[in-house]
Amino acid sequence: MHEAEVALLRVAPREELRNKGFYALSHAWLHLGRNEELPQRLEAALHRGADVEPDPGTRELAAITLHAAYQAEEAERARVRSFTQWW
Repeated sequence: MHEAEVALLRVAPREELRNKGFYALSHAWLHLGRNEELPQRLEAALHRGADVEPDPGTRELAAITLHAAYQAEEAERARVRSFTQWW
């Protein structure tokens, strides 16, 4: 399902890109942290020219960031599962 969301972000209409970009950013903050490079770059790209629609580079940056956040989330879940199985 996560891969489908990333794929949909890559083809989302331009007028939806800002909202989807902020979704990717919030997910990245949760699972990657605010100090990581991808969330910082995406935040800067989304806030740059707030009254104009994001450029195509922002779309790909949002997709990459969302994909990385989902991978980090899966790694977190795997750690929790392995810990609970250990006990």
